[in-house]
Amino acid sequence: MEELAVRSRSIVRNYVKPTQLLYYEGLSRLIGADVYIKHENHNPTGTFKIRGGTNLIYHLKKKGIKGVVTFSTGNHGLSIATAARWFGLNAVVVVPKSNKPVKNRAIIQWGAELVEAGTTFEEASQTVDRLCQGRSFYYAHPANEPLLINGVGTEFLEIIEDLPDIDV
Repeated sequence: MEELAVRSRSIVRNYVKPTQLLYYEGLSRLIGADVYIKHENHNPTGTFKIRGGTNLIYHLKKKGIKGVVTFSTGNHGLSIATAARWFGLNAVVVVPKSNKPVKNRAIIQWGAELVEAGTTFEEASQTVDRLCQGRSFYYAHPANEPLLINGVGTEFLEIIEDLPDIDV
């Protein structure tokens, strides 16, 4: 598994630059432990999830996949929308009807088609199968997707490089 994360890092770093890992003295004193924070909020989407989306979409593009469908309430969908735009794939992101408007706007701004379905995350997920079949798109599950997980894991490789003696 470690080898897959290392290979993912060589892909991800071409699109997502390493973020700073900073020591926080005041927080460390308050908690009674050395506290470091990795600033993934400086990534293009403001979260670590762009790492997973980048790795997944890179590999889908290599396989000739033309589009991807996923469900999300925000950050995962935004990572898929962003990476799909970078690699020239179509993206459809299904969100619950009660989703935060700011997340919806960001997903649309990155070029994805937004589909509002159901009132919960689980209900939104049920729409994905229908959309995949109708368009022959790839279903990018937000959690059960090895290429996504390995892409996200590149954050931890950077932490270990910056702070090799980390204990927790």
